[in-house]
Amino acid sequence: MNTNFSRQKLAPIFLSVFLFAGFAQADSILVRAPKSAELQLDKTATLVGSLQVPAGFVGDIAISTDNSALPQGATEVAVAVTPAIMHIATANASATEIPFQINVRSQAGSHSFKGLPVQLIAKAGATTSSQSIAVTVDAIYEIDLTGGKAPEGWSSPMTLAMPKHDGGVTIRFVNMDTMSTHTIHGEDAIPHQETDPLAVAVGNQPGGVYEVQVPSGDPVSGEYRCHDHETEDMLRTITFNN
Repeated sequence: MNTNFSRQKLAPIFLSVFLFAGFAQADSILVRAPKSAELQLDKTATLVGSLQVPAGFVGDIAISTDNSALPQGATEVAVAVTPAIMHIATANASATEIPFQINVRSQAGSHSFKGLPVQLIAKAGATTSSQSIAVTVDAIYEIDLTGGKAPEGWSSPMTLAMPKHDGGVTIRFVNMDTMSTHTIHGEDAIPHQETDPLAVAVGNQPGGVYEVQVPSGDPVSGEYRCHDHETEDMLRTITFNN
């Protein structure tokens, strides 16, 4: 398939926090979060969160998340929050909405899954407030080709091992080169592109796209390179269903 491609923007999600000593009452903490978040393999979703603290609060707020329900805890899908600690030194006369940022990142070799919970926790003394976000990692791996002198620029490593994904995995080649078209030379588990060359990118907008589906099953390998500008010794390899 050779078509234009637009990356999907993810809606913000809101995360809860751990509250240290202050003047706040635990039952007045307000945590907001949507029900779900979705990303692909080897992607980072930058999300916005907020917590409402009551009037008169002074103290430190340390952000806390629990993603232990995800595969291998935080090893494959990492959750990082900025800032890690918020310092509120002056009491406000009214309730305060405090924004913060969270990055949810998956690796190219992550497992895919649907709707597993990341727990969002707010604690003040003995009182705990929590909310859950169902996180989904889709079995889609995008490989950007940026061109240049051979060996050309790719967003993927020379070798990569991917786990077995229920329903298989989609490999999506995206031409991000604004100067040249490209044709994907595939071998073994990655079919050779037989359509027209991938159109050039325009500005920051992706150009042509070539997608292949590698089914779940026994371990297999696939190789790829640019058919137009690279040689056999520049092949990259992905092993699937490990």
